[in-house]
Amino acid sequence: LKISDNIIGFDKELSFFKNLYNKKCLPNKILFQGLEGIGKYTFVLHLINSLLKSKDTNNIEDKLLNNQNVLILKKNDNSREYKFDEIKNIISFCKYKSLETKSKFIVIKSTNFLNKNSVNALLKLTEEVKEDVFFFFTSNFMLNNSKTLESRFFKKKLFLKKNYHNQ
Repeated sequence: LKISDNIIGFDKELSFFKNLYNKKCLPNKILFQGLEGIGKYTFVLHLINSLLKSKDTNNIEDKLLNNQNVLILKKNDNSREYKFDEIKNIISFCKYKSLETKSKFIVIKSTNFLNKNSVNALLKLTEEVKEDVFFFFTSNFMLNNSKTLESRFFKKKLFLKKNYHNQ
């Protein structure tokens, strides 16, 4: 699926999280939950793009994948779950300081596919999180998710109103 260049139906939520960030009150671990296909991942990409003060939303995913302060982890379609090596990449990413002293953002799409070892590594990492490192995870709340991981994150449930479904 193509990532939308526009955010549909979550403008208030986007403003809310941008205001928290500007006031330096944004939680550094947020789990966005919702039904499959409502745009949780797209919302996170647009949120990060706006926090990085970028106005351009064309090919947003590609631009963020090439940003040195953003790490995006998406499950390989051929794999049943995330591999521990992928989590080690996150650990390495967190160790290095940004050259421009900007915030760093880690995105995991669909945490429902994290295995037990990956969850444990993430729990340890998120407990020792550095300032200006933000974890934005998405999950389908209809699927199983690690309750321990959920308990350590600020949870935001996203619901798309019916009038936006066709868009």
